[in-house]
Amino acid sequence: RSDLLEPGRIDQRDLDVVHGITLALRKNRRAAFDLHWRPLRSVGAVELAEEMFESAQPAAFAGRPCLVPCPEHLVFHAIAHGLDWSPYPRYDWLIDVIKVLRRTAGRFDWDKLAVNAFRYRFGHMVGAALEEGRDKAGIDVPDVVLRRLRRPLAVLERLEARTRLS
Repeated sequence: RSDLLEPGRIDQRDLDVVHGITLALRKNRRAAFDLHWRPLRSVGAVELAEEMFESAQPAAFAGRPCLVPCPEHLVFHAIAHGLDWSPYPRYDWLIDVIKVLRRTAGRFDWDKLAVNAFRYRFGHMVGAALEEGRDKAGIDVPDVVLRRLRRPLAVLERLEARTRLS
């Protein structure tokens, strides 16, 4: 739409190459959101996108109806997206995680987050991020969830983690 995106900024070919784009209202640059049609390119699983859309919740942006991923998918996405590609330590993902957890308070389903993290082989990364969030920002993560996510890695998991970081 012309009020969200400047004409010519993205075309059909871009949709096949990139996984998302940040959109902002021309009249209010603070009203911005990320639109992802392939969440977590590093996971590369069509099932994840399907799960995210199936469990998405209705919302509105600039007076238009849209869908927002459930809190557990938002936290998973913030951690995996924020840590997976960065060659140096950064904490912008932590701000997003804190915001989601504050808004959902006691409704956040820690088990759902852990199941998704393991299903897509990000368990150790999500566990390390939550541990970091607990230590640096006081996030109240249940101990049982941290123990489950921070179990020792198998040999192939260690090799995969090393490959991702290289």
